Amino acid sequence: MAIYQFFTGARSMTAVTWQAQLDAAQSEREVISVVRELVARLEHSEIATLPEPCRPPKFFEANDVASYAFFLMRQESSDDPATTALIRKLAAIFSHATIRLSQILARSGEIEDVRQSA
Repeated sequence: MAIYQFFTGARSMTAVTWQAQLDAAQSEREVISVVRELVARLEHSEIATLPEPCRPPKFFEANDVASYAFFLMRQESSDDPATTALIRKLAAIFSHATIRLSQILARSGEIEDVRQSA
């Protein structure tokens, strides 16, 4: 992946990783925004190397992010080491995004407590 970081502040040029951006997100909408930005910063040539089913879909809600993360985690290695590395990097980032979404949704009460429904 060509772009791993955001740069914030015109003077400080402090590098902020995707993981830090996801950790700073306070809502589902903010996580989706970070995910969309990540996909937008992928180079066309990188996306083209991914097998068709592994290419990022459109992201509208938490379920879209989680589904893509789970899909990537189940992928077998590619014949091309660079493609395998890209899939693994995307899987790690989208897994992190899914964890952050779970934290946000649990905090906001949008995920039911399993113990209460049992």
